[in-house]
Amino acid sequence: MFQRPWPLFLLLIGCATTQAPQRALFQEETTIRVALQKEPLKVSEIGLEEYLMGVLGGEIPREWPLEVLKAQAVAARTYTLYRKQNPRSEFYDLESTVEDQVFGPTGKKDKKIHQAVSETWGEVLKKGEEPFTAYYHSCCGGRLEEASTIWAKGEEPFVTDSYCTACPSYSWEEEISKSELVSLLADWGLEADRPWSLKISLTTQSGRAKELVLTTSSGTKKISTNDFRRRLGYQRIKSNWFEIEEKEEVYLFRGHGSGHGVGLCQWGAKGMAEQGLTYQEILKFYYPDTTIEKWHPLSVDPE
Repeated sequence: MFQRPWPLFLLLIGCATTQAPQRALFQEETTIRVALQKEPLKVSEIGLEEYLMGVLGGEIPREWPLEVLKAQAVAARTYTLYRKQNPRSEFYDLESTVEDQVFGPTGKKDKKIHQAVSETWGEVLKKGEEPFTAYYHSCCGGRLEEASTIWAKGEEPFVTDSYCTACPSYSWEEEISKSELVSLLADWGLEADRPWSLKISLTTQSGRAKELVLTTSSGTKKISTNDFRRRLGYQRIKSNWFEIEEKEEVYLFRGHGSGHGVGLCQWGAKGMAEQGLTYQEILKFYYPDTTIEKWHPLSVDPE
């Protein structure tokens, strides 16, 4: 029996609905320049959403609740687009380390990570019209900090976070010998046999150290806490929230949390998700003056 073919206009409609979005996605997708290493410089150019899968693979445990990964995907996408508009260098947009976002290229192979990125496809946080620096960190230790109190002038009130108490770094201690500190003095423009004192000279309202004063026989030097942590290692001085006790041959640091305390607290987000909160509710808590909007001009879901 002769079967009448489909009318031409129906065939054209079918082609438009199945093929056009994929072509448009390929044409419109934003690419990100990632510095995989700096000496010698090695830069990889990768699509935004694929890059995010690598960020989730590097920044957060994939066995955590899906809502945490989705919140992380939106925050990371927002930060990435801000850096796209305000690149670190003329040669690349972001670094692949904690200076920006830890990037692990194998993330796209994980189904749960793929799901988190796919289900938040194109979503960003906005203050006004543009993406902003949606900072995030491992653990706030119970108090969140405003970005301006860490990187600029200002004393906004801190916010209490009761969700991250399970964090291994909620409280921590670290000893630094005076002899080790002496080896760093030359970098700070001071040379002495030993430091005479190391004290916190300026704090934020949340209690985080903003500035340190190091005194030796050569004089006094003010040091930003961010620079101090960078030089000694972020895994040793885990956050800016600490007290210093001087002993005979060491300085004892007693602190709380891990990271700068600004924006999304990953361990806090985990605690919220385990209590049944959605990724939208998590983001609203950590970024209260923002809205979640579609950034991608087509908002096309990935395959």
